[in-house]
Amino acid sequence: MAGLLRIADLVEDEPVRRNKVVSALKDPAQKDNRDHVDIIIALGIAKEGFDWIWCE
Repeated sequence: MAGLLRIADLVEDEPVRRNKVVSALKDPAQKDNRDHVDIIIALGIAKEGFDWIWCE
């Protein structure tokens, strides 16, 4: 889909919404899909150790 950014917001404080985003990032079906997420917004979780195959 051209022109659409997929953003994973891990700063969100609402537990249900945050868990949904984390689950989507861990989805094994999307493991090799570089286009699954374009931008990840993360603060504390990135300091704790964040492992995402496409993160540079």
